[in-house]
Amino acid sequence: MSCKLAKNATSHTKIQSCYPELDLKGQRVAIVGLGKSRSAAMKLALARGASVIVVDQNLNLGSTFKLNGWLDEKDGDLKTVFGNFDNKLLKEADIVVVSPGVPLQNYGLFSIISSGVFEKAPVIGASEQTSLGRVKLCQVTEQWVQEVECPLPLRATSPSLMSSKEFPILNHPSLHRRHHSNTGSLDRDEVFVPKMKSSMKWFSTYLNNPPGRILVLVVQLTLGWPLYLMFNVSGRPYDRFACHFDPNSPIYTDRERLQIFVSDAGIFAVLYGLYSLVTAKGLTWVACLYGCPLLIVNGFLVLITYLQHTHLSLPHYDSSEWDWLRGALATVDRDYGILNKVFHNITDTHVAHHLFSTMPHYHAMEATKAIKPILGDYYQFDGTSIWKAMYREAKECVYVEPDEGDQNKGVFWYKNKLH
Repeated sequence: MSCKLAKNATSHTKIQSCYPELDLKGQRVAIVGLGKSRSAAMKLALARGASVIVVDQNLNLGSTFKLNGWLDEKDGDLKTVFGNFDNKLLKEADIVVVSPGVPLQNYGLFSIISSGVFEKAPVIGASEQTSLGRVKLCQVTEQWVQEVECPLPLRATSPSLMSSKEFPILNHPSLHRRHHSNTGSLDRDEVFVPKMKSSMKWFSTYLNNPPGRILVLVVQLTLGWPLYLMFNVSGRPYDRFACHFDPNSPIYTDRERLQIFVSDAGIFAVLYGLYSLVTAKGLTWVACLYGCPLLIVNGFLVLITYLQHTHLSLPHYDSSEWDWLRGALATVDRDYGILNKVFHNITDTHVAHHLFSTMPHYHAMEATKAIKPILGDYYQFDGTSIWKAMYREAKECVYVEPDEGDQNKGVFWYKNKLH
């Protein structure tokens, strides 16, 4: 895969692309802050067909960049504004890319986020060389969130709402519904069902250390979703082998088996499309365009779900103690910073989502504010940094056991001592 360089009339080099193209034709991209990197994000956006406006409050920076030929406004798709500017310029953009080190308050970006315009113009802070790629990955994860958070009755009757961004799994609505109906149950929940100490594998002792935990997290975030689909890893225990692609799997009821046949047909169609792309564009091109983004989106999927249902304060129940309300409250809200907005607050309103699963996601923040004073100590929130929380839960939440001497033997808590 090679980079193509082209010279325009003023000998200003334009980067056409070293990477699989993002379709930005017709998009309005605002670059906030040029910085010292000469705005690779600006060049990349122009190369992908976007109309670009560059905004920087430093007046002197504009003359420096133009003097060195780093900016060329003869191309009608590029506009630059240095010094004071109208905040309306950013609100009209389809994508806002924020350069590293730019405080959001300097450009009124906080007002864009809080005003709801954020839904139209995602505001992303990232290094310029990868900023547009990250925007796209966050947008794909955002679409996954919309599908997951679609009110359950609607998705149950319209499984086609689940797209084929990864694999067209038409059974997901029924699995998600069963998860909501059995959250926190060691016997009937469908995802991230913790193991009891007696069922831990022999090699678990060798992984219960810092390098082992990091290895487990890497495997979980990269391969966790495919392993769950293929082998039901971390899913509900069944008396025989369970695979989400098998229409005869014990996971499904008789009325769901036809959907799995249709889903499998869709999978073969996706695989054939990928094979055709590989023959036409090459394996590297497809790996960059589809494979790597797929792994990252899957990683978000696993990370968000894992941290929603894994915490030292969250109990699990066997059939003698479980009921729906107890299970619904066995979830925790987290703080992902600006990604809370990008992900439609699935991250910091998950408790409300489990209590009111038919509620549209755009009411989740309002509902969360309302239930906090009612639930009191039963409402769980952890504002720990996601990176720290991810490692901490891998360290402390290894298996579940009932408390010694507790009369409620059906209530299980996370523990980590394997000896």
